[in-house]
Amino acid sequence: MKKSMLPKIGMVKRLNKSNGFTKFDMLITKDGKTWETYKTRLTFDQTTTSEQFFKLDEPMNLRGVKIVMTEGVSKFAYLAEFKAYTIQ
Repeated sequence: MKKSMLPKIGMVKRLNKSNGFTKFDMLITKDGKTWETYKTRLTFDQTTTSEQFFKLDEPMNLRGVKIVMTEGVSKFAYLAEFKAYTIQ
């Protein structure tokens, strides 16, 4: 059986809310225990209701992806959807 490779993640903001986070860091783990910072200061647009995609530099096998919301319009941080897209 082939392992699934993760090429990107997708996120959707909460509807009727535009005061959430605007910057975040992406962390990854290959073993499920040790987390490493993969990308920093990524921009999340609070003005769009469309799904926003964040591609990895290359598809890779991961055990997990974590986002750390670092900046925002207010003190609130929330998200409606988080998706991990895979390829076989």
